[in-house]
Amino acid sequence: MKVLVPIHKEEVFIREVLDAYLPYCDVSTDFDAFWLVKGDFDIIHLHWPEYLVKHRVPTDIELLLLEATLESWSKKGAKIVVTRHNLKPHKLADPAFDNLYELVYKHATAVVHMGDFSMQDYQKRFSFSSSQKQLIILHPIFTQYPNTVSREESRKWLDIPESSLVVLVFGKVRNHAEKNFVLHNFDRINRKNKILLVPGWTPAKGKEPINRFTWFKVQHSKKYRISNEFIDQKDVQYYFNAADMVYLPRLSTLNSGIPYLAAVFNLPIIGHKTGNITELLAELDMPILDGEIDINRAIEKISHKDGDLFADIREKSSAVMVGKSYYHLFKELIQF
Repeated sequence: MKVLVPIHKEEVFIREVLDAYLPYCDVSTDFDAFWLVKGDFDIIHLHWPEYLVKHRVPTDIELLLLEATLESWSKKGAKIVVTRHNLKPHKLADPAFDNLYELVYKHATAVVHMGDFSMQDYQKRFSFSSSQKQLIILHPIFTQYPNTVSREESRKWLDIPESSLVVLVFGKVRNHAEKNFVLHNFDRINRKNKILLVPGWTPAKGKEPINRFTWFKVQHSKKYRISNEFIDQKDVQYYFNAADMVYLPRLSTLNSGIPYLAAVFNLPIIGHKTGNITELLAELDMPILDGEIDINRAIEKISHKDGDLFADIREKSSAVMVGKSYYHLFKELIQF
């Protein structure tokens, strides 16, 4: 079985999924081969639509070329599988992306969702969904992040006192609402010796959309460890092993890989209701901030957790299970 996964820039998720089904498939990652419709493949496996145009706003000509490319692959007999990651690009807002997303999805033989919310949402958005195969294959738990340092070593490396309660916000924090939720909820935690660790705070183009007094406090208090820096894959373990919990501030996101990274380090998560994240946190019995549960009640809940916090998903989100699920999907599509 020959599978083409066009890659122009390494993405951890794509690599995890590709490695998961590599034992069962002959895989090529030739990005140019996709656009040139070069070679014979049984499956074309696509991820983020914007990835195909290298995260640029697509022109009308590029959309026409992409449509012709997808149609050419279909005529050659290839089945097109799209894994649905998000509702729209995180950083880019342009009507052209709506056209890009619909174009890619319209030509899919099958669409893979990472939760039931995504599947239901997709069926409501696209009338052509009824003619496509749809199924859920969970996000894999990451395997490429080392976990060899202790809590003590991690806190020493980050210069964090052992007595501190450390709240980690990992991944990019981009928009106004997320930034305010992070600072507001941290401020409400009833602990004096607390530290907010945010290595992915994306600076605003102008003034930060934060209350001036709050932002002054952030800039001058040692409780706030906020920066915008690239964290090497081998160093991620220091941040997670130094933390007591992960706070996931996503408010309007379909998926997040952070819970599956937290699973590597068995670190509890606090989050909000949004997309597939809601059902994942519910399945893991992790607190979801809403009108009834505030940040302090959430911390109280996770403080009583021990053992393997991710036991309920560790097997079905394992690389072996994810790889086999994709393989069986590919095999079914080819035989259909």
